[in-house]
Amino acid sequence: MRVRDAAEELLKQITSYLNDQLDLEGAPVASKTDEQLTNSEIIESVSRLIQELEMGAADASDHLESLFHQVNQDHARVLKRVQDKIHNYDYDLAIEQLEKLKEEL
Repeated sequence: MRVRDAAEELLKQITSYLNDQLDLEGAPVASKTDEQLTNSEIIESVSRLIQELEMGAADASDHLESLFHQVNQDHARVLKRVQDKIHNYDYDLAIEQLEKLKEEL
């Protein structure tokens, strides 16, 4: 019985941790140990993403994964929507959303 209680407690802790790492839309949130990028660094990364998408690089969404953990939660939400557009091969809309993000920064 003690083993089961310990396992349930561990499962609760793991679930809580995972829920803390994701916002409601599923975008990862930067942890306290991750270093956040400056606005100019984000703009530079976003510009590279736009260039990749304009060339039709379907693997551009891989570049987004590293950004998720280096931006604030609001920017992570935008990047999550961009990633969804890339997965749906809607590069034009993804580029449009990235351009808007650059303007906000």
